[in-house]
Amino acid sequence: LFPSRWIHVGGDEVIVEKWWMSDHVRAFAGMAGLRNIPVDMMEVWFCAVGKILKELGRQPIMWDDHFSQRLTATKLCPNAQKDWVVQAWKMDYPVGNSTAVAEDFPFASISSPMRSVYLDYPVASIDFNRSTQLLPLTGPRILGGCATMWTEDTEAN
Repeated sequence: LFPSRWIHVGGDEVIVEKWWMSDHVRAFAGMAGLRNIPVDMMEVWFCAVGKILKELGRQPIMWDDHFSQRLTATKLCPNAQKDWVVQAWKMDYPVGNSTAVAEDFPFASISSPMRSVYLDYPVASIDFNRSTQLLPLTGPRILGGCATMWTEDTEAN
């Protein structure tokens, strides 16, 4: 269906607290020995999807929302640092410092800092001079950069 080596699997702005309300999710977490349901379920989801994509010769890309809490997961996905690509937009610790991906962040990354390259943000909130100077290849695992524009709030004119 998708010929690209990379498949973006999302993972941003997930309302993970809803999982606490699901009997099925709580039962699954209990059977799997997972204690931190919001973080653990994202890790399990990314791990499962990543495994499927790897078997198909693809590699998952996911937003960085999960990674600020990932180290609190009950179980980390084996080989995630080698198999996953993180699209860094929030760049909260340990991913980065809100403007750049941290050099010691262990995942291959795409730099998309929302505070400097989100083109649909109000002009007053974005430093476009900094945007034009953004060098996404600043770390050893940075694959590139992406300026993002979400059109649901953009006027046609």
